Amino acid sequence: MFMNRLRLLDGSATLHWDGRALHGTTTSRGVVVTVPARFVSFRSEDLPPAAEPALKAAARLRAERAFAPLGPVAIEALLPLAGHGRGQALLMALPKTTCDAIRQAAISQGHVVNAIRVAELLVDIPVGGVVQVGGEACLVALVHGTVRGIAALGPVPAPGFAALLARERLRLGISEDVPGAPAPGSELDFLHPTLLAPPALLSRPGVRLALLAAGIVLVLAAALGLAVNDTIRERADAQAVAERLRPLASALAERRADLKEVAPWLDARPSLAPGLHVLAKALPDGNGDEPVRLVRVRQVDGEDTVVEAAAGDRAQMVAYLERLRRDQRVSFAEIRSSRSPSKESKSVVFELVMRLSAESGSPADSENSRKSGSHNEADPLAPTTPAMPTTTTAPGIPSTTSRTTRLPAVFGISWTSGLPGRDNRGTHAAA
Repeated sequence: MFMNRLRLLDGSATLHWDGRALHGTTTSRGVVVTVPARFVSFRSEDLPPAAEPALKAAARLRAERAFAPLGPVAIEALLPLAGHGRGQALLMALPKTTCDAIRQAAISQGHVVNAIRVAELLVDIPVGGVVQVGGEACLVALVHGTVRGIAALGPVPAPGFAALLARERLRLGISEDVPGAPAPGSELDFLHPTLLAPPALLSRPGVRLALLAAGIVLVLAAALGLAVNDTIRERADAQAVAERLRPLASALAERRADLKEVAPWLDARPSLAPGLHVLAKALPDGNGDEPVRLVRVRQVDGEDTVVEAAAGDRAQMVAYLERLRRDQRVSFAEIRSSRSPSKESKSVVFELVMRLSAESGSPADSENSRKSGSHNEADPLAPTTPAMPTTTTAPGIPSTTSRTTRLPAVFGISWTSGLPGRDNRGTHAAA
């Protein structure tokens, strides 16, 4: 039992094909089958010096052309050594029908054919060149250790064997004392010929997978390169934009610094809105016969409001003053000076001084309350913003709101705010 298991692990056994059946006994599944030389066609060809791939290609082409009349055949050859000049190649062919018959016989016995070789070329060649295998003999022509030809002689006991051997010696030029040589055909195989062209690159195992992986790597590398290129280009564009905007940013920073210095004064400045609202309310209706025009309004923090105005005559000036005094938000109002532009004209240019009460958000009262710190307990330094009346309606005067003031015909009063200076003591309004 143990010895049988060892035999199963042995290599391929050898069986002999006699043309009808396989001879030999083995327990191996894979076998090597030997065939007599009489089933094989031989041809000697002269090949030029070349590298081994070129020699194989030339021998394959010549064998296909030489054995084409035989039909489908398996081609094999004994090639000369490469790089030793011109040499003789022994071409041989075995019909495909014989190979199929050998396979079928092996399958019927439970074997798998691994190789098919010439039986006479698997043994050492004796002196004289006559090789006998399985009761059959053949003459192997050796010239300087290279097989130049093979002649099948048939069974040794057959009549006429000696005459056939002498005739073949003369034809091949082999003497009876030609030296022997080791077995020359131990590497031959009609199932896997040595003359076959190398497999195509894409048909080799792993080549397609390697090419696919290489293509994926190249695509990823190209995508990464494009992404890096886009990033570098975007960075360059951003730097160019930054260089272009740097002067504007510097100017903006300087402007912000200036505004930061002015911001405390802008927050603490008084509002002209309450005074202008009172002055506008006291103006006569635009459809009336008492045209009064406000020329300039000066309002300095902590002082009374000074108004420069013009009227059609002195009666209109006094009527305007009386309307101001009737307003509950006005605590004090008087004409400081008045004059006529010419003796012929009745128009009057006058200067009016006005003070608002604390409830109306007067700048003077706001200054006093800011100094006393009574108007804002949370932040004594916070400026007081006068409250504008939401809606004020009087007979003959259009309604006014905190955001929009509709004035009578005063020829477009406008006001501006400027920084304190020599000629501008504070906030003023000009018509």
